[in-house]
Amino acid sequence: MTGEEIRRGELLSRINNVLVQGGLAGQSMASLAKAVGVSRGKLYVYFANRKEVVGAVVDQYRELAADQMATPSAPWTVEALPQWLLAAVLVLASCSPVLLADMTRAYPDERQRVADAQHQFEERFAAYLNEGVANGTFHTIDIPLFLAMIQASVAGLNHPERIGRAGAKPVIKHLVRILTLVLLDEAAAKRLLTQERTQRAVTALAGELTLRYQH
Repeated sequence: MTGEEIRRGELLSRINNVLVQGGLAGQSMASLAKAVGVSRGKLYVYFANRKEVVGAVVDQYRELAADQMATPSAPWTVEALPQWLLAAVLVLASCSPVLLADMTRAYPDERQRVADAQHQFEERFAAYLNEGVANGTFHTIDIPLFLAMIQASVAGLNHPERIGRAGAKPVIKHLVRILTLVLLDEAAAKRLLTQERTQRAVTALAGELTLRYQH
């Protein structure tokens, strides 16, 4: 990756943070440039107009969702559960209802691309959950309802005032514990959540979300 590509990616990440938190309403190229701390000229070096900006944000989101689908699922193992839960938190927290609503009105094709990426991720995750239910490891659950529960729970993770001064880690730890207890009994959940690699993964994701959204 060239230096120019790295700079474009960093700029796009800052734009994404602005749009996830505030949506598209009222955002012109000039206001976006101001919000991310660059000149309008610099923004136009990388993007010809707002539609190109939105398309690039969606491209970045689809890449993120595709990366998270690489979570191991074969051979099936219960130890992959925290990774799947954290992947779901990252994918769903990296967009927002306000941005999706604005895209539906202004850029429906881009909104559909986001929906397609989310659907593909959810299908993979649902397959993992279904196998756990089928082999008797997980409790029997309504999987679409479980996925909706995760989506509702992560809605505040991209708002700095909801993360709080302590950052995202306490929120994510609590959320992952609750979700794990939906699927496993308390003893099995405790064994899984106290594993060192699970704790490292929680810390890493919390750091990423805090860095992205706590200003």
